[in-house]
Amino acid sequence: MSRFDAIVTGVRAYERRDDLRANNSRLLEYVRNGGVAIVQYNKFEFNQAQYGPYPAKVSQNRVTDENSPVRVLAPDDPLLNFPNRIGDAAWKGWVQDRGLYFLGERDPQYHDLVELEDPFPDNRGPKTGALVEATYGRGRWVYVGLALWRQLPAGVDGTYQILANLISLGKAPGAKPGTTGPAAK
Repeated sequence: MSRFDAIVTGVRAYERRDDLRANNSRLLEYVRNGGVAIVQYNKFEFNQAQYGPYPAKVSQNRVTDENSPVRVLAPDDPLLNFPNRIGDAAWKGWVQDRGLYFLGERDPQYHDLVELEDPFPDNRGPKTGALVEATYGRGRWVYVGLALWRQLPAGVDGTYQILANLISLGKAPGAKPGTTGPAAK
């Protein structure tokens, strides 16, 4: 797998792909050796085994208001700056929702890049777990609870920028452990 700059799993892939579950250790080895794994949202099947590099569980957290506020928690992180700077404009024009099945309970090796807030009374309050990354060995593992799968077909510009940054993460300045930036921590 080392020939790939990044490997992206589809939404709910751990539910649908027996081969992914059976070979997840190979995906983690790829990350440990310097690869980038981007895991799009999963439901509770993700919690049946340890699929991330560190303990983590998917939660029921979601943000259903597509215009809800987004607070960037790690503005200098390479994922939010290369090749596109992800600013306020990236969060405009979203449809239906911001995301769902956010990463919940997790090891402190994971860190949140954004915080979302839903204004709906039954789901009020800040939510993390929508865009979470961890350094593992020489690579990066990223969980994406953001509804990119819904925004991309709708032509939302910011989601194309976010996706480009995700798949470019291995080439981003400061993204490799031992370099500068958050990955060096």
